[in-house]
Amino acid sequence: MAKSLTTLRALVRSEVRDPDSIRFSDDELDDAINPAYRSAYLTVLAADVGYFAATTTHNIVADTATVTLPSDHYKTIRIEYTDGDITIPLFENNRGVTPNATVASTYNAGISLFTYFFRGNSLVLEPTPQTAVTDGLVHEYIRTLTSSDDLTTGSDTVHADFKDIWCDVIVLDAAINLLSQLEAEGAEVSTNLVNRYKKSMAAMENTLNIRTKSPNRGRRFKGYFR
Repeated sequence: MAKSLTTLRALVRSEVRDPDSIRFSDDELDDAINPAYRSAYLTVLAADVGYFAATTTHNIVADTATVTLPSDHYKTIRIEYTDGDITIPLFENNRGVTPNATVASTYNAGISLFTYFFRGNSLVLEPTPQTAVTDGLVHEYIRTLTSSDDLTTGSDTVHADFKDIWCDVIVLDAAINLLSQLEAEGAEVSTNLVNRYKKSMAAMENTLNIRTKSPNRGRRFKGYFR
């Protein structure tokens, strides 16, 4: 079960020996937990880009260029135009090329050729579609940590696919960061705490290495990112 921010706070407080919130407020804990969470997430992503991947479809609406991105969108892997038996990869228009033009003409000379770019929480097709196509875009992307990126309220949870052993890394990383801030006041980051963090990192990397070496676990992507 995904750990909540409330649980992570309690675990970090135990590590820094501050059960009564005398030295650290919840906000200060959150300021240490969220960077540690993002760091762990990026470690997983670097080892296995497909671990947080998802696929969705978007309708193409006539005379409408803007398509709303999924709420948990972090980075795009690929976008394809699909209509019946036709599937054509789309490219960002800042690449300065139209690599799908020749491919499209071999299917149907009447197909509109799209490129896209990102604007805020939307992707924008160029040129503006003239014909509606239900589920006309297949969008494969990397899911973000949470809908808001940071854990902000006690009930917020880490990503559902986050393993408990990875949460250990978050807790110990956050605890080391907090204690480091108080070193000038005599606080000390114990060797035991640092060693436990190193062991947790090694265990996390081991799970990722096992995953990436297994041909039957997850998908490998070589696509480009937003």
